[in-house]
Amino acid sequence: MKLINIIIFLMCLNFVFESQAQTNTEIVVPPTPVVKPDGKDKVNTDGKDKVNAVDKKVVDNKGTADTTLSTEKKDPKVSTPEKTEPTKSKPVSEVKTEETIKRKVVYKDVLPGFKAPPKLRLSARGPNAISGGVGLVSGLTDSSTGGFALGFTYNYMLGKYMWADFHVGFNFGGDCKAPSGDDKPWNCSGLSGFGTDLLVGITYRFLSWPNWEIPLNPYARILTGISFIVGDGPNDGAALVVKTAGGLRYSFTEEFAVSGELGLKVGPAFRYDYGAGAFISIDFLVSAEYSF
Repeated sequence: MKLINIIIFLMCLNFVFESQAQTNTEIVVPPTPVVKPDGKDKVNTDGKDKVNAVDKKVVDNKGTADTTLSTEKKDPKVSTPEKTEPTKSKPVSEVKTEETIKRKVVYKDVLPGFKAPPKLRLSARGPNAISGGVGLVSGLTDSSTGGFALGFTYNYMLGKYMWADFHVGFNFGGDCKAPSGDDKPWNCSGLSGFGTDLLVGITYRFLSWPNWEIPLNPYARILTGISFIVGDGPNDGAALVVKTAGGLRYSFTEEFAVSGELGLKVGPAFRYDYGAGAFISIDFLVSAEYSF
């Protein structure tokens, strides 16, 4: 009987030791292959990695929320690439916003030539400019003189486009026609007679019109003053004239420029014996200008 009790006791001890050995056994996870972005497989051969995952559920008073906290020993050299799907986005030009719609409406109502600010061409430095020129003057009436012409002008800048204009001119022609009888005065016309002009006015220079890139600026002048008539005889006089002229001015630099213009002078003339008459003449001048 005692032998049977001893055998049973030994069997119980064996069972206890076997159960304790099973509880102390470590769980070994076989190595898993990790794929790199270059397509090559790298197997983690370290069989000593241990996995210890603990899942916990966190419950708050307002509701339930499941969160899984896991700690895993990983090899720092091995990284798992993250797969991201490419997102398709519309080009900026195709995206319509309130701002782009308003901008299109504004540009539609504005002429194409006024979308950009006008670009000013090269102009005189200013505020002073002096010029001198030569040309021809032709008288169209008996009281107007003509011939070879010299002109000198002083301009003072009033603004970017507007200039004050002071002009002195001389013309040298042949003798006026002698009278055919005692009752006819000396007649001047064409390229005959001598004259002197003292005029004052304004000059307007177009710096942005027409829309070309070369430094060629149109300009317009309007002046008024006195034109003296010297007929190389006893019938001299003077005329109150208004002169209008227009031309083109080419700027080499801010200081130097050349120009060519065509002008017209009209007004009443008064002579000693001839009395009142009409003064009409046209002139063409080529000038050089220096601005300072």
